[in-house]
Amino acid sequence: MKIKTITCHNVYNFGASLQAYALMTYLTSQGHQVEIIDYMPDYIRKNLSLWAIGSKWNRNIFIKCAFYCYVIPIRIMLSKSRKKFDEYTRKYLHLTQRYNSFQELLNNPPEADIYFCGSDQIWNTQIKNGLDPAFYCDFAPMKATRASYAASFSICLLYTSDAADEEDSVDLGGRAIIQKKKKDKHKKKKHTKQKKYKT
Repeated sequence: MKIKTITCHNVYNFGASLQAYALMTYLTSQGHQVEIIDYMPDYIRKNLSLWAIGSKWNRNIFIKCAFYCYVIPIRIMLSKSRKKFDEYTRKYLHLTQRYNSFQELLNNPPEADIYFCGSDQIWNTQIKNGLDPAFYCDFAPMKATRASYAASFSICLLYTSDAADEEDSVDLGGRAIIQKKKKDKHKKKKHTKQKKYKT
């Protein structure tokens, strides 16, 4: 069976590289033809560049200069380890052709019987890949099977404050919100009582 997986496989991180390899290797050991979709959209490529900078450090020229003076030497030192990651990727990860955008993937998806998204925190909506439809296999043809393997949100608070009103139907993340709501209610009652006594 032809299987394609999609994950954050090439971000110079031990966990990211190893989880991509592990899933690929296991599925291959089960007799399947497996490839990892080499998806590298603009927001990932920019984040990996030597001159990448976050918005909080890009507020004015002084902060920007201080940031670059600190990180550029470190990034240059780390360039050797990046080369080793690149060697590992070339040697051990079986990749499809490169896709630089979701549109490219949608227009010409790699052929497969099953598309796996995962593992790793590909659904973390606090970072851009969690909002990218590619990591939800939205590019896959309608007839194909789509599945997830250990895809992570990487955050515990998945509920809104409105959802937390239903105390019986939320998990630990929701309970954290409930506790906050209870504290807020308690403060409000205390404030109301103090106001009442003053009048």
